[in-house]
Amino acid sequence: MSNQRSVGKFCSIVVTNLSGTSDSISSLVGTVLGEGAEAWCVATAAPFRWTSATITPDSVYFVAASGGGTWVRQVGAAGVPEDSSVAMTTAGQSAGFIASVQNEWNAMQTASFAYAEELYAGPNWSLNTTNGVRTYNGIPGGPSPRAFMVTCSFTVIPSGAAALFEFDIDLNGGRIGGTAGGSITSQVANLPNGSSVSITQSCNFFASPGDTWQHIWRITSASPPILTFQRFNSTFQAL
Repeated sequence: MSNQRSVGKFCSIVVTNLSGTSDSISSLVGTVLGEGAEAWCVATAAPFRWTSATITPDSVYFVAASGGGTWVRQVGAAGVPEDSSVAMTTAGQSAGFIASVQNEWNAMQTASFAYAEELYAGPNWSLNTTNGVRTYNGIPGGPSPRAFMVTCSFTVIPSGAAALFEFDIDLNGGRIGGTAGGSITSQVANLPNGSSVSITQSCNFFASPGDTWQHIWRITSASPPILTFQRFNSTFQAL
């Protein structure tokens, strides 16, 4: 069967390699072939389908296409992990103290390489390693929005005064520096002065491709203390 590289032809393109050569999946221009065009890769013995969506490549199941879009492997793609886990690194723990302002929402500690993936998250998640903000990229052909359960545990140390501490998740930003109410779930804890407190929080929510999330906190009592965060960990599980 000869190669057919026109719009609407499916599984009729045969290439040798995944990437790196002119005869590869990555070299095929999906914008010319059309949405849903398929090609067979000899090296991996698997079919790939082109989508105009830009998905973070992993050089196995998701291959950036010449001219834009993504080639998605159709064999074994269901096995790409959807779960992920992020932890605060030593750089994040040593980033210093965070001054508190009553009722004002704050991000977690920020520093170069303050956060890192603990588990392989696949191309469906992106992580900002400086501020811990995560972006959900989605899974081609998967449900949208996608249901997840997030579980977060951390240790916080107040210094200066006891305080009521509220912890939440901010979906798609917008509350940092503000005083608006919760967006997904909130948990309130009493922080005694000078003593470390460990908190665990869990909730379910829906995420669509492009959605971002980050953990946020605020002090609701007067005379807010200065805080230090340690042992931060956040895990997402697909439901």
